Amino acid sequence: MVIYDHSAIFEMVGGESTFRKLVNNFYLKIDQDQLLRSMFPISLERGKERVFLFLVKKFGGPDNYSPLRGHPRLKKRHIPFPIGIKERNQWLKLKLESWREIGITEEHPAWDTLYDYFERISMKMVNQS
Repeated sequence: MVIYDHSAIFEMVGGESTFRKLVNNFYLKIDQDQLLRSMFPISLERGKERVFLFLVKKFGGPDNYSPLRGHPRLKKRHIPFPIGIKERNQWLKLKLESWREIGITEEHPAWDTLYDYFERISMKMVNQS
């Protein structure tokens, strides 16, 4: 397992277009998911843009997120939503499927870093037993 500095991932995966594809794929899945859909607003567009900007920043691209949203405060932003292990596991499954569908698979050099980040951060969002 090779974990790269997060700032290296943006270029490694193909830049903004890859993150845009990822976010679009992921939100298509969310829109159809019976377990997770109710945690999201009716319109997913604002959330899609925020997540896109956050991921681009997080993984080494331009920081257009912070001027709009400030510090990410991920845990605080997720407190209103009942997130248990079941929800977390489903979210992670959809996120990883979305990466695979755009060609970032287990064989890709960035996979271990992405998996490690999303696995860890998703556990931090769990707020229900």
